[in-house]
Amino acid sequence: MRDKSHDSYFEALTFEEFQSLSSEYHLVPIYKEIPADLLTTTVLYEKLSAAFSGESFILESIGRLNNPQKAETIWWGRYTYLGFDPMVIYRGKGSQIDITSRGQTQSIDTQQPYEFLRTEMQKYAGMRAQYMPVLWGGMVGFPASSQSSESLPDFAFMIPGILIGIEHKRSRMQIITFAQIDSNAQLQQQYDDANARIDRVIEIIQQPQAATRTLLDIHHDTQVIIETGDLDALRAAAKSEFEKHQLHYLKLLKVVDVETAVSAHSLYRALRANAPSNNMFYLNFGDFVVMGASPEVLFRVENDEFHSRPLVYVARDSDADEQRISAYLSRATQHILEARIEAVEAFIQGTPETSITPDSEKSRLLNLAEISGTPIPNIDAFSVLAVLNPSETVYGVPGKAALDVIRRIEQPNRGISGGCAGFVGFDGSAEMCTLVESIVVANHHIHYALPLHIGLNAADDRVSVRLHQEKLMHLLDEAMHVYG
Repeated sequence: MRDKSHDSYFEALTFEEFQSLSSEYHLVPIYKEIPADLLTTTVLYEKLSAAFSGESFILESIGRLNNPQKAETIWWGRYTYLGFDPMVIYRGKGSQIDITSRGQTQSIDTQQPYEFLRTEMQKYAGMRAQYMPVLWGGMVGFPASSQSSESLPDFAFMIPGILIGIEHKRSRMQIITFAQIDSNAQLQQQYDDANARIDRVIEIIQQPQAATRTLLDIHHDTQVIIETGDLDALRAAAKSEFEKHQLHYLKLLKVVDVETAVSAHSLYRALRANAPSNNMFYLNFGDFVVMGASPEVLFRVENDEFHSRPLVYVARDSDADEQRISAYLSRATQHILEARIEAVEAFIQGTPETSITPDSEKSRLLNLAEISGTPIPNIDAFSVLAVLNPSETVYGVPGKAALDVIRRIEQPNRGISGGCAGFVGFDGSAEMCTLVESIVVANHHIHYALPLHIGLNAADDRVSVRLHQEKLMHLLDEAMHVYG
């Protein structure tokens, strides 16, 4: 509610509201709302990441409005979330989960990581903050699509201690932190301490922005050759399995490694400028960063609605080459949709509604399907993750046979690539997006997945791989020379 005693912000949680909430919950979110029209997302992140070192994140999403009068689509920012100063960080590798809280780490052994994360979330469950963004508190991170390399976890999530939610439609941001209710401490003091943390964030935001770009005495060779190995041999082996198992669709990911001096955040800025998508993410876990762009929503639970938006392809009149490609992809789409609908039915009351939204601005072939409905009571996001991740669109159908082929012939393991990223909120809301296109940065190395569509002929697939290689080189070049 509006705190009339201050003019420097629009809204704030009053002490009376805090007092009431503290009688019901042991963790209470406290917030202040300020204007958000003077800073870009990347400048805001740079300011706060300099003040709060360590793990942090950016999640960005855009929505779409149709303008029938001009026969065009208007894109606008749906939300932006930034998180800093995590209260807890979870990293899983095999059967081991490391839990780090305020510098102290303990490890547990479990064969059911999602069950463990579900139990952890129950510590915070119950509260629904109607006056805050959809994500006002929760776990932010990713599960990989398969077991990751030795140096990277199979999943990682953080619970931010400072969360910023930007509502672009009103040009306002809410700065949120938490008071952990301690019966031995005065409520007024806990309330004042939380507000002091928020005021520090506001002070940092309002400071003049110093120039951050430095000229690096490093030459980045944009003509560097990405070592892919023998892709034709890999295609041939996969093609044999494709025909043997009568697969409808099979997509391999060839993870390549490129050494570079480009900073992860500069690369993300280049990615936002050159390859924007419905959903953008930047997850900084300290020793590695996962970033990417994804048009596909694996699933979203919000306001008692369930949505899943897989990528699909629709055959259209075009030249002979595109007709050949679209014919294969549109046939595969029917099987992908059937598999996704069957999986989603377990989490929706009744029969899910399905539609396809053309997106002629982005591609002549690419579309998004919409599978929606009312979620079952007490739907659990981690149960949904266990069923839907990884997405059929990044491995194939039938799913079991396609996954078996991938595990046998893909080298190195795709790991984080092809998984998903997003958030699971304290109140049951959730949004996870498929890592259709992702980049992992660790130890001055970039791990990037080149897609191989095995159902296409080799010539068409070679063109696709070459375009992805050129795209990565362009991003690296721009990140170094424009954003570095």
